[in-house]
Amino acid sequence: MATHFTALEREQLSAWLQMKISKAEIARRLGRDESTIFRELKRNSARRCYGHRPSYSAMAAQQLSDQRKHPRRTRKLERPEIRRYVEQHLKMYWSPDQISGRLQHDFADQPRLRVSPQAIYQWLRHHDHARQLCPFLRRFRVKIKMRSSRPAAAAIANRPPIIERRERVGDWEGDTIVGVRRSGAVVSLVERKTGYAVLAKVDRLCSDPVEKVIRRRLRLLPKSCRHSITFDNGGEFAQHHRLTKALGLEVYFARPRCPWQRGINENTNGLVRQFLPKGSCFRDLHHTAVARIQSSLNERPRKRLGYLTPKEALANASHAILS
Repeated sequence: MATHFTALEREQLSAWLQMKISKAEIARRLGRDESTIFRELKRNSARRCYGHRPSYSAMAAQQLSDQRKHPRRTRKLERPEIRRYVEQHLKMYWSPDQISGRLQHDFADQPRLRVSPQAIYQWLRHHDHARQLCPFLRRFRVKIKMRSSRPAAAAIANRPPIIERRERVGDWEGDTIVGVRRSGAVVSLVERKTGYAVLAKVDRLCSDPVEKVIRRRLRLLPKSCRHSITFDNGGEFAQHHRLTKALGLEVYFARPRCPWQRGINENTNGLVRQFLPKGSCFRDLHHTAVARIQSSLNERPRKRLGYLTPKEALANASHAILS
C-alpha cells in the first residue's frame, strides 16, 4: 500500500533534484517506485509564470499537501444540532450505526442533518472529546499516535555507501520472527557481508527484552565486527539508542513495508521458517533448539561466499581485521 511522502523525504527529493540526480536514482534511494516520484513532482511543484518550468521546493510541497487534507467527512458534526444529537445518543449506549440510521428516520425531510457511521467514528477518533465518549462504545479505542523517538539521521537513506556495498564485516540487519498469537518471538540478526546469523528467543515481543538479547549476543563478537545495524520498523526496536550507547552501533531503519531494504535478513527469516513454519507456537520453544537452527544456517556453504560457510567467512574476516 502506497504511503504519502514525509517532510523528510520531500527535503531529500528537493536536495537531490538540485544536485541533478536522476529520477530513477532518487526513487532507488527513497525505496519508491519511479512513477511515485513523477507523481509527487506533478502534484506538489510550485507553478510559475508561463514559459517557465514548475519548481519543486520541499516547504512549498508540504504546504500544498497539507492544504488537501481537509476533514470533509466530519464537517457535518461541527453543526451544533447534529453534534448534540450524536453525543446524547452515544451516552445512551447507541452505536454509530444506530445513530446514523435513526437520524435518517427522525430527519427524513432534512438530508443535511444526516451523517454516516464512518463519519461518527472519524469524529471520535480525531477530536479531543473522544476519551469521555469511548466508554459508551463496546469496542472502540482511540488510536494515539506516538511521536517517533527515531532521529532523522536513522533513516536508511542516510546509510553510508560502504554499508550498501558490503565492503566490510560488521554491518547487520535485524528483525523478529513471531510465533502464532504472539507466543514468543525469535530475534533474527544477519551480518550483511558474510550472511552470519544470530538467533535468540524472547518470551515477550517488547522493546526491553529484545534490546537486552541483541546487546548480549552482539557483545560476544569483536568490536571490529559490529559497526551498524538496520532494523525494520517494529516497535520492539524502540530502545535502539541503548545499543548505540552500549556497543557503539550506528542504527538505521528501513522504510515501512519495504522488506527488500533488508533483503539478506528476509532471506534468512525464510530459511528459519523451514524449522519454525508459520503458525508455530513458540511458547515451548527452547533456547537450545534455536541455537541448533543457528548452527545449521551458519554451517551451510554459500555460493556467494565461494562455498565457504558464513561461520568460516566471519572467522576469516575477523582474523584478517585483527592480524
